[in-house]
Amino acid sequence: MHARDTSKATDGTTTRLPAGRVPVRPAGSEAGPVRAGAAPVPSVLDLQRAAGNAAVTRMVRQARGGTPDVQRAPKQAPGASKQGEHVFNALDALAMKVYTTLKGMRDERIGQLNQQVTSKSLSKEQAGRAAGQSGVKERLEQLRTRAEEAGRKRDHARYRSAMQGAEKGAGGDQNSRDYSQLSNAVMSALATCGTSGWRGGAALQSYRGARLESIIIDQVARQQLRDNELPKSDNKAFDAWFDETRAAMNELFEDIIGTADAMHEMLRVTRRGAGGYPDRGRPGAEELSDTDGESADA
Repeated sequence: MHARDTSKATDGTTTRLPAGRVPVRPAGSEAGPVRAGAAPVPSVLDLQRAAGNAAVTRMVRQARGGTPDVQRAPKQAPGASKQGEHVFNALDALAMKVYTTLKGMRDERIGQLNQQVTSKSLSKEQAGRAAGQSGVKERLEQLRTRAEEAGRKRDHARYRSAMQGAEKGAGGDQNSRDYSQLSNAVMSALATCGTSGWRGGAALQSYRGARLESIIIDQVARQQLRDNELPKSDNKAFDAWFDETRAAMNELFEDIIGTADAMHEMLRVTRRGAGGYPDRGRPGAEELSDTDGESADA
């Protein structure tokens, strides 16, 4: 017995094939062999018409179950990142965090003073005088304004970052780790405001000057940007921007310490209720109780 081929020869007669043979389309047919149970495979001509010659190879592979072409991202140089490396770390953002924290402290103490007025353990005059201690409100607004100004200087469209910084390990580069440590030190110091642990901001005083600059400035990114990425004609303008921004960041750090110190003084002086609150510098101003975690002789 022979299998009957339903196709016809060129002369119109029916052809027969040996048993087990699969009929194949004549050469030149647009479609290839069809496997039993498989979805029809589009012809190359159909693909060309649908997508154009440039996409034919990829579409054929996908249609036949192959692996599509993969777009590979270009390799980056060691130490580089997609966003680039900032020349200055975001001390302005840290200053805004300090502003929010200290403002919250002041608002809480003002709320306590108002409660004492309600309970008649404190007069409105005393509460008002206490709230104005050390000019905390003004210092807070100054800190916020200078943080915004420093942020605008840092965020220079042309100079803010380089394409490459220091080599990174699993924990990032050393500059990033140092800045994270500074940020933690600042926030930890704020928690001691109003207590003997503040000690004039001693924990932050040690960061002033050269130590601060070594942390808030990424010198690798600075050199990379200035010497390798910017045209030489930009050097003078870049150096001027760098010096101005560095000065703004140093002033901002002084504002952080000064504002926290003012908040510390307000918290100390506004502890007592029924006895009223003396003004700074007047007799009795340093006669403070041992509340808020500070000893009487602090």
